[in-house]
Amino acid sequence: LGGSRSAASSKLSILRFRLIWLIGCFGHLQSTSSLKLAHSALAAILVDSDQQNDVAVRLAATQCMSDLLYLPIDYHRHYAIHDPCRVITNLYKLLSECNEIDSIRQVMTLISQIIDEVGNSNAIAS
Repeated sequence: LGGSRSAASSKLSILRFRLIWLIGCFGHLQSTSSLKLAHSALAAILVDSDQQNDVAVRLAATQCMSDLLYLPIDYHRHYAIHDPCRVITNLYKLLSECNEIDSIRQVMTLISQIIDEVGNSNAIAS
């Protein structure tokens, strides 16, 4: 029973990883409303209070969110970052699980981007 549960969990992690990858690949083609939904989904993965997502999935979400923040749209006019403090807190927790310098850099870059986005635009949603 335990073996089948871990196999199912592994398959779900692979599926989540690939879905995040697809969001990142097609982010530049998405409408503003789709980007809002994508960021909400990515934030939910990063916050992950149920510990359903492994480090690889959360790092993929980190990279995807970072890529979406670099899109050449007037982002802060269209999207309010919901609960950026909670996302940043969980990104710091993710840092403690990272072993490689590139992963640490990736997480720190996203933290910086979120702080910059919130500071530049009053993007915190009420």
